Amino acid sequence: MRSTELATGKRRRVTLVEIASAAQVSKSTASLVLNSRPNVIPISESTKRRVLDAAAKLGYRPSAAAKALATGRSHTALIVSLDFWDEHLFLRLKGIEAHLVPLGYSTRICTLDAPVGLRAFSEILHSGQADGVLLSGATMPDTQPLVRSLCQQASAEGVPVVGMSNSFPPDCVQYVADIANRSGADEAVSHLIGHGHRRIAFLSVSGQAWAEERQRGYLEALERADIPVDPNLIVTGHLSQGWAYEATQLLAQAQDFTAMFVVVDRLAIPALSALKAAGRRVPEDCALIGFDNDYTVMRFTDPPVTTVENPYYDTGKLAAAMLVDLIEDRPMDDFTLPVHLVIRRSCGCTDASQT
Repeated sequence: MRSTELATGKRRRVTLVEIASAAQVSKSTASLVLNSRPNVIPISESTKRRVLDAAAKLGYRPSAAAKALATGRSHTALIVSLDFWDEHLFLRLKGIEAHLVPLGYSTRICTLDAPVGLRAFSEILHSGQADGVLLSGATMPDTQPLVRSLCQQASAEGVPVVGMSNSFPPDCVQYVADIANRSGADEAVSHLIGHGHRRIAFLSVSGQAWAEERQRGYLEALERADIPVDPNLIVTGHLSQGWAYEATQLLAQAQDFTAMFVVVDRLAIPALSALKAAGRRVPEDCALIGFDNDYTVMRFTDPPVTTVENPYYDTGKLAAAMLVDLIEDRPMDDFTLPVHLVIRRSCGCTDASQT
């Protein structure tokens, strides 16, 4: 049985003493080689190779604590999820890990909400267990003070913060892995205009920068088509499905429109139900387009809903790349991820994809 295996068959951690003995060097020399630390006494390439070969043969993996002690970094990204249901967090996590793991970084997750506050975050941050922070979710009125405090604490520790959506106060979250919200909304509304619609309602939310960008895209598409903006067709509320249902019902009773663009798929689902309850067939009486492409739901509605694809995996990957650049003090490019329209039947298209 190999010396790195116990009687139970489980592997135990290889020690520095074992590597030094196998490479026939001192423990201090082995430590300097494995941790890539500078030394006033040069170490020959042949000695370095013996140490590295011995480490590889014995299956050595440095502990996180030892690595942090040697480099001054934990090589860990802390993902903070706010008290808001982010149903796409798993896709973002896959993108984050696709970038971080090959670079030797790991991830941790903690939650932040008004009742609990910053306790878990603060303990991780102040104990040096995170080199950077990735924010997920959306800032709501009750969590905005917590986000500001989080950013202040991170700044005081020299820890960078990157948002995985444009949902956070820009004065404290300066780096965001953003998507083309405005052009995506423009494409959606332009598609409805291409179907001949001129009375296009817009259901949105307040207090979110991404929603404001999507509203600008809606307005730009109307302006380019010389369609007058009717303020009565723009309804703004909050991220509540109950509110979206009621708002759509009231709008259907009070206004004449033949199409609707909903700022996010989470609200497009109740909007679709409300239109049906009001006696409006989709798309025959009212075409409908959402935003985000919640593909686990939107392709199975009746009819399947046309929507703008939000690249959640790529957003996570971009956010991780931005964070590593900040941690390692490298220049960072300003890049916005493109989006595209996913055609289904709710917009009036008969030859539609089901993706």
